[in-house]
Amino acid sequence: MLQAPYKYVVYKIRLVKSERDFFGNPISSDELDVIAKALENDLHQKEVFKFVHPKNGDVTYERRYMLCPMNGNTILLVGQMRRALDMAQVRITLRSHYYKVPYIVLEHYTPAFRNPEILREMITRAFNWVLEKYGLEVMLEPWDTVAENIEWVADSEFSYDIELHKHPEMGELCMGFEEALKERMLKMEAEKAKKEKKGKKRIIKSDNIENYISKKIAHKERVIAWLDEEEKGMVSPIDIMRPVRFLEDIEVMNRPTIDAFNKRYHKEGLISVASFNFYANTDKECYINDEQYKDIEKNFDYNILA
Repeated sequence: MLQAPYKYVVYKIRLVKSERDFFGNPISSDELDVIAKALENDLHQKEVFKFVHPKNGDVTYERRYMLCPMNGNTILLVGQMRRALDMAQVRITLRSHYYKVPYIVLEHYTPAFRNPEILREMITRAFNWVLEKYGLEVMLEPWDTVAENIEWVADSEFSYDIELHKHPEMGELCMGFEEALKERMLKMEAEKAKKEKKGKKRIIKSDNIENYISKKIAHKERVIAWLDEEEKGMVSPIDIMRPVRFLEDIEVMNRPTIDAFNKRYHKEGLISVASFNFYANTDKECYINDEQYKDIEKNFDYNILA
């Protein structure tokens, strides 16, 4: 059995409705997705958990995610981060592969939380402040891991991996800390702004390739001369379109029509309308791993744009 080499306490997570039955007993709920969503919202700082000492309301604690929440499975650090040891590790496993029971493990809870019951009450309150508006609350019930021989270390890690591989964006979020998440959000916003900018581009209809060169370019003839040279001897669609796509990507050229292109370069019969439109579409990443495209990027003389 794989054991943790330090003190820990395991609690079963019981989700119940805020209202009670006729006899005053809790009514169980299986709406674990609400907890999973609450963790996601906390990570994105939409609904932040409040960790307040249950015996002293003036003492509050910070939290850090050690693992990005995956369908409710995650690990938090809770404590006063200014002191290296003044914190506790909170392992949450809503989706248990082996035991099919949601549970939480409180680990490394000294010296700030010498009494795990204080930590348990604080975690319970943090969850319930968020869950209150859903008419739900959590109850953390002790799980006798010695008597039941629970291998929670292996289960929690394996269960996290399972949920991780289910995630549609596993490659980007597999170990997503908050800093990486912010960076990713900025990237997404930049991509969105770029697409919006492309959507606002003026639609040009001309059979003169020069008219598709951006107005900000002072010497369009230099760009055309460069394109003339690049198109010499090109016979396959991917090669024919590579220099055109490069000029589009650096926003020197707007997307030309095949008629305007063929009027100057006479590639009729070598490239179809479908292939032309595919390679000219800047939303398609058809040259992302293309070594010859990289050579164009490396060797292009940007002085011709001045």
